[in-house]
Amino acid sequence: MSQWVLLYTTTDATHAELLRQMLVSNEIPCLLLNKMSSAHNLFGQVELSVKGEDVIAARRLIEKTLE
Repeated sequence: MSQWVLLYTTTDATHAELLRQMLVSNEIPCLLLNKMSSAHNLFGQVELSVKGEDVIAARRLIEKTLE
C-alpha cells in the first residue's frame, strides 16, 4: 500500500479542482485538501496529493497542463 504524496499546492481552489479532475480522468487517484480559511478565502492553500507510485505520471500531466 502506497502513501499519499503532496504533489501541488495553490491558493486557487478552482485551479486545484481542474487539476484533480484531469488526474482522475487519466486514472490517477488523488486527494484534494482545502486548507483555505472558510471565513475569507484569503489565507491558506489547497493541497493536491497522489499515491507514491503515481507521482511521476501525475507531475508529467500537470507540467503539460501548465505549459
